[in-house]
Amino acid sequence: MRIAYTPSPRRTVWAAVARAVRVPDRSTHDLTFTALADPSTATFTRSIGNRDTESEDLLAFEVGYRTQPADRISIDVAGYYHDLDNLIVSVPGLPFIETDSGTPRTVIPLFAANGMDVSVYGLELAVNCNPTDHWRLRGGYSHMEYDVNRKVAGIVPDRAVDKLFAPNTAFVRSSAELASSMQFDVVVRYVDRIPGIDVDSYVELDSRLAWKPTAYLELFIAGRNLLHDRHLELTALYLPVVGTEVERSVYAGVTWRF
Repeated sequence: MRIAYTPSPRRTVWAAVARAVRVPDRSTHDLTFTALADPSTATFTRSIGNRDTESEDLLAFEVGYRTQPADRISIDVAGYYHDLDNLIVSVPGLPFIETDSGTPRTVIPLFAANGMDVSVYGLELAVNCNPTDHWRLRGGYSHMEYDVNRKVAGIVPDRAVDKLFAPNTAFVRSSAELASSMQFDVVVRYVDRIPGIDVDSYVELDSRLAWKPTAYLELFIAGRNLLHDRHLELTALYLPVVGTEVERSVYAGVTWRF
């Protein structure tokens, strides 16, 4: 359900309430899957389904305010509170040695269970500005907080699960028409430190230059993560494996629309 009130042509206040349910699929109930986690120590994980898992439930509340202080500027502020119950998580069991394949290997069992309730709340800010008819600026900021109720012991090691997300993120996007057939986009992104898995904060730059010689054809060159050779965004929570770092990339492409 969503309602909105517009006290003037340049101001809008809105609120929304929504509910969603995720029913466990067959993989959650019945799947048993073994995967290699660490080749150097012959360590495997084994995900084990559980037919006793119940549906996950989400109840979301949101409120927002939008104002347009000038013809070329608009500001949006929104707050939210999401209550998530019965989240399905993997609960690690005691590792054991398995010799069925002939070679001894260590297996870490991961059991599906409704092991967590989470409350997520935060604030979002967005600003749109068009300095000229051919130049658009957009900026955004988001802050998130979590309250976690762990209903099953051992879901995570001694680190709190509410420290597994970046509490602050922000971006600034510039989109400019250099000519009638060329467009240049630049995005600067900031992601806060994730303390629970020791991932540092980072700032990155993406850009894209596009040329449309016709209404149907576009040629472009783009770059991602241009400020650093590579950076870490996420690491494994349960397993002793090295996290994958995102590398700088540059690529070109052609788009044909018909």
